[in-house]
Amino acid sequence: MAKTIVSILSDQLIPNVLFIKQFGLEDCQHVFLTTKLMAGRHKSSILADALGLAENQYKKVEIDANSPGKILKKLQKP
Repeated sequence: MAKTIVSILSDQLIPNVLFIKQFGLEDCQHVFLTTKLMAGRHKSSILADALGLAENQYKKVEIDANSPGKILKKLQKP
């Protein structure tokens, strides 16, 4: 079974990069949780570039940061 790591994107991407590098999770599938604001700042592509990920190695999921219920529903969708 392939491992998946979920990264919550913010203006500070260094913690994401350090965590993934420290635990050797570069070969995993990645899910980037982003908001409209972070998507507008291209944080997904910046993180993917920093990790050396190809487009087929990560998936972006745009969430509403102010609604935990909506986040859960979005994450339960395939």
